[in-house]
Amino acid sequence: MASRQDEAGINIITNLRKFSPGADILELDEDIVDAEGVPDALEPRPGLAIFASRHSSESGRPCLTAHFPGNFSRALYGGQAGRVSMAAPFALKYAMKYLREFSRDQSYELTVEATHHGPLTDVPCFFIEIGSSPSEWRDPVAGETIARVIHRLLKSSPATGPVGVGFGGPHYSRGFTDLVTSTGYSISHVVPKYNVPLLDEELLARLFQRSIPAAGPAILDWKGIRGEDRRYLVRNLERLGIEVLRLRRILADSRG
Repeated sequence: MASRQDEAGINIITNLRKFSPGADILELDEDIVDAEGVPDALEPRPGLAIFASRHSSESGRPCLTAHFPGNFSRALYGGQAGRVSMAAPFALKYAMKYLREFSRDQSYELTVEATHHGPLTDVPCFFIEIGSSPSEWRDPVAGETIARVIHRLLKSSPATGPVGVGFGGPHYSRGFTDLVTSTGYSISHVVPKYNVPLLDEELLARLFQRSIPAAGPAILDWKGIRGEDRRYLVRNLERLGIEVLRLRRILADSRG
């Protein structure tokens, strides 16, 4: 799914039509973050929605990114305040693994982003994006790389393994990127350190439910959360009966 307003999205789906001529591709007139309920209204209802999009940042650094949509507080760019979309953790995991396999341009950073912006949907989904300036959005090699990732995903068998919700660290998370590409874990929603104080118990519980399959443990970038915020978070997780794991320990164990 891509917006006709979005050069990167059109770049990706143009390339995807070469690899997967039979793929169900939807072009929208509106911005992709405003596609509220669009996947939910499709017949038959899809099991996965992939939003192909541009990524913008002040740094302007070239990157290929993936993330889930949702808002932890105000809805400034689509979606609804305090609500997150249904995450597709296995699809995102393998999208990142395939990006590492197919990407040949070392100038592009490959990274998982924290959950942000709209649209809101109950269909399992994720965003995959080209960033961060018009020259990258139009880059045919970047568009082909992501198209090959989507093509492989559409042909892949369903994955298995533990799924967690990530907490802490910056918006662009090297740790959670390593988690999904180098361990058996998949990640559902990722809450960056600056949004941890916004999580009341109701929203916190909802994060674990808004994923297919549902997420199990909370995976904390322990040092990537302020001490006061971490204590608040762990206290609420324990009250909900949710297991708390440390990201650094999972990564260390995976390296043997």
